[in-house]
Amino acid sequence: MGELISPIELWKDFSTALDNPDINVINQTVTDGYICREFYFTAYEYQGGKVRAYARFYYNPILTEELGGKSPVVFFLGSTKRFYQTLNFLKTTLKGVSIFMMDYFGVQDENARYTIYPQSLSFANINVAQDDLGLVKSSPKQSPWYIWTAMARRALTLLENTKEVNPQKIAIMGIKTGANLAWKIGATDQRACCIVSMFNSGWLGYDFLYKKDRESDVEISEERSSYLASLSTQSYAPLVKTPILVTLSTNECDSTFDRAFDTYSRIPKDTVSLLTVIPYSDKEIFFEYYQTTVNWLNNYLFKNEQSLPKQPDLRFYNSDNRLYIEIKADNSLPIKEIRLYQATEIADPCIRNWTRLKCETTDDATFIATAEILDTSEYYFAFANVFYQNNYVSSSNLSAVIPSEIKVSASNVKASRLVYDSSLNLDCFTVVNSEELFHSQKELVMEKGPLDMYGIRAQMGDLATFKIGDPRFKGYEDDQLQIGYYSMNNQKVTIALKNYINEKWEYDYFYTLNAESAEIWNKITVCAKEFKTSDGIMLKSFENVALLYIKSDSAILINNILWV
Repeated sequence: MGELISPIELWKDFSTALDNPDINVINQTVTDGYICREFYFTAYEYQGGKVRAYARFYYNPILTEELGGKSPVVFFLGSTKRFYQTLNFLKTTLKGVSIFMMDYFGVQDENARYTIYPQSLSFANINVAQDDLGLVKSSPKQSPWYIWTAMARRALTLLENTKEVNPQKIAIMGIKTGANLAWKIGATDQRACCIVSMFNSGWLGYDFLYKKDRESDVEISEERSSYLASLSTQSYAPLVKTPILVTLSTNECDSTFDRAFDTYSRIPKDTVSLLTVIPYSDKEIFFEYYQTTVNWLNNYLFKNEQSLPKQPDLRFYNSDNRLYIEIKADNSLPIKEIRLYQATEIADPCIRNWTRLKCETTDDATFIATAEILDTSEYYFAFANVFYQNNYVSSSNLSAVIPSEIKVSASNVKASRLVYDSSLNLDCFTVVNSEELFHSQKELVMEKGPLDMYGIRAQMGDLATFKIGDPRFKGYEDDQLQIGYYSMNNQKVTIALKNYINEKWEYDYFYTLNAESAEIWNKITVCAKEFKTSDGIMLKSFENVALLYIKSDSAILINNILWV
């Protein structure tokens, strides 16, 4: 395969010119005041074959005219499903913005139209590429990442020459694989005014970062080395010059959350950047966080005048045999709130339970908290989110420490059989199965039930918690799970448990109860063997359960969860 090639060497002779785009408009429709133009264009050529890229361009002619006939545009990179969710979000939150998407996935059964790759580039179809995205099989220029990035850079040229587009106001928004492309564009092409990277920051194929006794001398193949040198997202991060917003979610099940902070830290200091970490989320923008994305895009596409907060710093230290956490926040902007999150022991980020710690404040925007340690020989994790009055959320990097290695020898908490009661409010709960990228309402509320007692309720998706798999709160083989609830209607309620074994999700196990409407709080007590998969497989023990979620047709309040 030869010498390793750097990103600079890989792209030095690339031309963004579109000599003959051969645009073929196949449809034009109007919905909600937006014109949708569907078309194919030639985005790349190789050995006489042409990539006919399928694209859509949405713009509001009235709002575009009010902006002088040329509107700012968000160039979206991601799946079709995520595109439509983003389209609806942008239409409602950023009036006047046009939206452009280019398919790079190629052949997919669920899509009526898609990008057509010639036979010589058939490896760029996602159904062919998806198993080898962390490898370079022949040369970097013969890889899906190179082809996709080249297509996107040529699409930028197309947008610059679209009469309804302001060429100085083009933002790139990428989700998952699209986020990796966004990093590459930000490093190799200075024409976008800003980047939004969501839920992917490289390190494809890497194991958990904080895994004890892991092999450190695993041999890296030549195909892998070539990818890491020339196409991995982390190799592009030091070259990013375009302002970039990086959004991560703590419980992503198919990316390397912990290592993403390393990628972010490689961004040059003189590049404008902002990191936002969404706790309890698996690739969804929760209600309290979506305004950061709106503000970022609004700033670069319209105002270009908002002040951005600097990243908070977080450090651990030992004082009197206790582990303390110190956060230094940027107080040049008015701070609304700071939230400090902790987790313990679990190597895989996707099943970590994040709990909030109360911080004490000093006069110089320094916040201090005492860590809750169950086992001083296990990893302890923490990060902080600073909420500002201007509706930005700025996150620290994730920090990790083994307390005993900084001479903290005493734990200060014990395992508890009480998983939850309403005095904890919303802490440790989230929602799953919402099928929404941008949440337009608060996910959770505390609501009063009978006897003036409160319970937690999901306003979208299914109420869920990772706390049931936390070493501080988990159950074991002979335990029974007890849940106190109030149902406002007669309904079937399904309690689901998700098992995590051998570093991967196993099965979902279900228990269904017939909840009756009554002005009283009820409780259900169940053992492990009462939970079964849809195929009838019985749960043997609670020991490997990592997630609990509750499905109901109408509102149900949860007051307490405990092991008995």
